[in-house]
Amino acid sequence: MDIGSSASPTYQAEALLQADLQGLAEAQAQHEIALSALARVLNLAAESRVEPADPLQTDPAWGHSLGDSLSKAVEQRPALESLSQLQQAQQANVQLARAGRLPSVGLLVGGGISGNWLNVPNLSTTPSVSSSGAGVTLPTVNTSGNASGSFVDWGAAISVRQPIFDGGLSRESIALAQRRAAQAEIALQQAQQAIIQNVETWFATHRAAAAQTAAARAAIVAGERSVQDALLRYRAGLSSLTELLVAQRNLQVARSAEALAIYRWNLSRAGLELETGLVDDPSAGSPAG
Repeated sequence: MDIGSSASPTYQAEALLQADLQGLAEAQAQHEIALSALARVLNLAAESRVEPADPLQTDPAWGHSLGDSLSKAVEQRPALESLSQLQQAQQANVQLARAGRLPSVGLLVGGGISGNWLNVPNLSTTPSVSSSGAGVTLPTVNTSGNASGSFVDWGAAISVRQPIFDGGLSRESIALAQRRAAQAEIALQQAQQAIIQNVETWFATHRAAAAQTAAARAAIVAGERSVQDALLRYRAGLSSLTELLVAQRNLQVARSAEALAIYRWNLSRAGLELETGLVDDPSAGSPAG
């Protein structure tokens, strides 16, 4: 019984150690994958490696309310403006299709000027005067002339066109234009709702990450004290190695939770900046405050 009771903690400690080694191998693999993904985002060569040197620190807190963030998120968005213009164009197509079934009136006005030219032939006359057998010849008279005239002609015509039957083409054109306008409106609403959802998600994540970071830091402080106490107890022979390993594992879990909370804090803040276009004051608070 003594041999079994003394071996049992040793086996438990060995099991804990091997489990921690498995977790370490997985963490190292995920670290390498994350570095490779970062290198691909930076468009680096395949043999290039990224070595992050900055420590994991918290960014300033988001200093805007949810209402302000939502209002800024939907302002000056090129995607929303494009969808809005598309919706207006589709509404104009509906009006155009409806106008095809209405009567149309046309007015045609024309005018012109016509003219002619009248020439009078050249007339030559030689008059003479005679009396009692004596005659006197007078000078020859040459006469010619011309005349011209112009006329103004104008006219107007009014035409009325009323579609009667086109085989349902106008009706189907109107229905198609209405469906496209409805689709454009739905697309605009969906885009707006997606933006609102993103802002609300980032805002809630940012707020929750503050509490998670504070709780993780408190757990780290408690875990460090627990490890110190377990180490003293183990050295004094009052506890087994298993207790010390469990305390160290709990401390590592708390540190991982803090890193994850800081990551979510910074990521959610970056998401809010991206969606709203706002930049906060760097002197704003942090989860530690």
